[in-house]
Amino acid sequence: MRWGGRDEPHARPLLLVRRRARPARNRGLLVGVTGSGNRSLGRYHQHAAREIATRSGRPVLLELELPGTPGDVAQAQRVLADLAGALAHRHAS
Repeated sequence: MRWGGRDEPHARPLLLVRRRARPARNRGLLVGVTGSGNRSLGRYHQHAAREIATRSGRPVLLELELPGTPGDVAQAQRVLADLAGALAHRHAS
């Protein structure tokens, strides 16, 4: 069974996110997806973030390796600041 199915060891996080995103109100609040994970997961690394982005029609904003590096933190801060600015502009219009 493919990743995200009930029989896979890494399925639970994706199923929990799907359940949380099911209500229309929650989906409406989703502006993008950030993924974090360990490259030791191989082909599953960032899979959930990419699948959620594809299914929701939202962009992957950031993909981080665990443990994060100072560069990852700086990148996350830039992405979140840009997102906050874009959302503030959208709400001001």
